[in-house]
Amino acid sequence: MSAKYHSNYRKLNSSGDQISQYNRSDSDIVVIYYTSNNSPVLDEIKSDVNSLPQIFPPNVHFFEVNKSIGDNEMDPECSNINTVPAFKVFKDYQTFESPAYVVEDTSPINTLVSYINTLL
Repeated sequence: MSAKYHSNYRKLNSSGDQISQYNRSDSDIVVIYYTSNNSPVLDEIKSDVNSLPQIFPPNVHFFEVNKSIGDNEMDPECSNINTVPAFKVFKDYQTFESPAYVVEDTSPINTLVSYINTLL
């Protein structure tokens, strides 16, 4: 199955790709945007989603994971996402072993910006 992507973020196409990004030893912030092939809401928020990297410093990294492809669902952080769009914000995962914030909402942008700002 081919993937339909909904952002200009770097794509993570396997569970190994995902864990290598959020399970970091530095203090950078990782935002993973969870999508699927078929969701009209994802198309509606695409321009807002694409604008996010421009408002944050370089130590905030944005990635997209399409739940419809590959072994993405095998990653424990991906497997418990029940709806899209969804975002997980990670910082110091090696210490806390969980995301700092989870946003599962059809209008996630303002909430996501607020959460990231609290971690900066």
